Amino acid sequence: MKGPGYSRDIEDVVDDAFTITGDARILVVDGNYLLLADEPWAAVRSVLDLAVFIHVDRAKVFDRLMRRHGEALGGGFTEERNREHVNRVDLANYDLVEKSAARADLRIDIISEK
Repeated sequence: MKGPGYSRDIEDVVDDAFTITGDARILVVDGNYLLLADEPWAAVRSVLDLAVFIHVDRAKVFDRLMRRHGEALGGGFTEERNREHVNRVDLANYDLVEKSAARADLRIDIISEK
């Protein structure tokens, strides 16, 4: 079975990015939307044996995203563009995904200085 992946290089989904062999006994999946209660994502929760929500403080996420966008394309974007994008797109997704935390079996709060 093949599965999609996400490429930060092209900022898009890559079809058939990996293969799951028939002898795989454990499959770990990662994705921001996997616990959303909205369709089509709502069906995902029922096929997970264990769902873990990893939480990072919103301000830390903002800082990390600004740094990541600042490094993208060799720093080809302005800080103003990055701030606008992070606030409009990335933090809107953060807020949406945060609402799904209660659907997880376990929540891990990441506490770090960076």
